[in-house]
Amino acid sequence: MDTRGVQVDALHPTGTVAVSLEEGQPAYHIVPRQAYDFIVLSKVEDATRHTEIALLYHGSLAIRHDHSRHTLQGLCEQFDVPRCIDINLRAPWWHRETVLNALNGAYCVKLNDEELMELISPDAILEGDLQNAAERFHEHYDLQVLIVTRGARGALMITPDGVLAGAPVAVETVMDTVGAGDAFSAVVLLGLLRGWAWTDILDRALAFAARICTVRGATIKEKGVYAAFLDTWVGDSGG
Repeated sequence: MDTRGVQVDALHPTGTVAVSLEEGQPAYHIVPRQAYDFIVLSKVEDATRHTEIALLYHGSLAIRHDHSRHTLQGLCEQFDVPRCIDINLRAPWWHRETVLNALNGAYCVKLNDEELMELISPDAILEGDLQNAAERFHEHYDLQVLIVTRGARGALMITPDGVLAGAPVAVETVMDTVGAGDAFSAVVLLGLLRGWAWTDILDRALAFAARICTVRGATIKEKGVYAAFLDTWVGDSGG
């Protein structure tokens, strides 16, 4: 990974998240006033001055603090590239208006089914009408791509070519689901950059996220696991 954009903050600590499992599901305590809440725009500009930017990816947690939110706004104004947003509604670190405002002008948005209903209407009940809700959300914010993950039920993707339903990938033993969402997003970004078909992006993202669920934590120590996925994908799609 290119580390030229990594900033060193003398005043704020490296971001820390305490993860605990409650009835098999991860719960997060995202420590406030961390270094990533105070990203400096000028340092990002210096790091990217001689770099071709293909897309801009950020999470909703990156805009929880005014400082980093203003930095992101500055980057959006400078770079005319597709912007992908990963929504994570972690109480109390989000505000409805801030998150919804961030969707304006986005190319791709990823969130889970509960987060979708929370943003549409906090009092809404999800009763099998997920696709209709997703299509309305996709149209309202004029998105090119909307991805709604559903945990063990797979995922839904609305693309310029139509709606795709991704079947869940069977996992024999789930250690925990920490990092599965980020794993999914990583494959989506790779697919966008390499021009994969939408069906390939969805299927591969689900498969990789499922593999992450078989280990404790968000990453796998054996690099060969990643290489095997990449080799298969490159062989199947030629890129």
